Amino acid sequence: MTDLFKQNETIRIVSCASQNPERQLELRAGVSQILGDRNFVIQFPPDDDETVAALRDADVLFTWRFTEPMFRNSRCLKWIHVSGAGVDGILFPDFCASGILLTNSRGIHGPQMAEWTLGALLHMSQDFTEVAAWRQDHQWKPHKQHMTRERFILERKRALIVGFGAVGRAIAQRLNAIGIACEAVASEPHAASIPVHGADRLAAIIGAFDIVISALPLTTKTERLFDRDLFARMKPRAIFVNVARGKIVDDSALIEALQRGPLAYAVDVFSLEPLPEDSPLFALPNLFMTPHISGNFPDYSVLATQSFLANLSRFAAGQPLLNVVDKQSGY
Repeated sequence: MTDLFKQNETIRIVSCASQNPERQLELRAGVSQILGDRNFVIQFPPDDDETVAALRDADVLFTWRFTEPMFRNSRCLKWIHVSGAGVDGILFPDFCASGILLTNSRGIHGPQMAEWTLGALLHMSQDFTEVAAWRQDHQWKPHKQHMTRERFILERKRALIVGFGAVGRAIAQRLNAIGIACEAVASEPHAASIPVHGADRLAAIIGAFDIVISALPLTTKTERLFDRDLFARMKPRAIFVNVARGKIVDDSALIEALQRGPLAYAVDVFSLEPLPEDSPLFALPNLFMTPHISGNFPDYSVLATQSFLANLSRFAAGQPLLNVVDKQSGY
């Protein structure tokens, strides 16, 4: 990668990654420190319309979203850094065919999403849902009997992590620590801290695992990957966990599998968000769900800004960027 700016050229940056004034001040200070005496302009448009206008002369965009109107007005844009990890919502054809570099903030979510996964599994294995019922009716014996009967131990269970990026690796580390034997599926088998199988082996091996965890990016190849066939192949009483994208799952096939039982489900993402109030998922007992918060945490925007600034330093110096997204493959 060569230096894309002459030393006396003004670098024009647009950021709509955060409307928090403190984050904006931190970003401006970070940019100033990195660029030193070089001229720069940074804008913080408050909405999509003003972002479209600001992008007319921008070189760099730091954002959580990118739309076709933004793209059409981006005459000079050289690089986009996304504050999240998923980019499936911005990979429209004209942008994918362009020469604009795309990077994301993958890696900053790993610990949080891994702890969510561990917490969900502990909640389900300990039958903690029963505690809420006890607190309502105050009946000691029936709830104690229920929890004694339904609790199970996670130690020595086998987990298959489908998608072995930063999040998948963080999940494996935490599950291994409590005695869960982990294996993974990736696009191709490779050497790693745990056995990693190729994607073509998923259907053949999925039935051997007590826990199946989806940590995949959403692409044309992974959309509705978990269908009736895969659910039918899962081990009886398996737990299916989805912290990836809702559209990786065939909703009708999943609901059928949950209604038929005894499959259990822990989910943080949905094909339609917000989840509609009349969704049948709300009525299913064998399910633990949260409203897409597994990767959210108080310092999220701080770490996303740090991710952008690390790449800005490399970008201004003409060095290869970190976390480059292949726009054709989708990750």
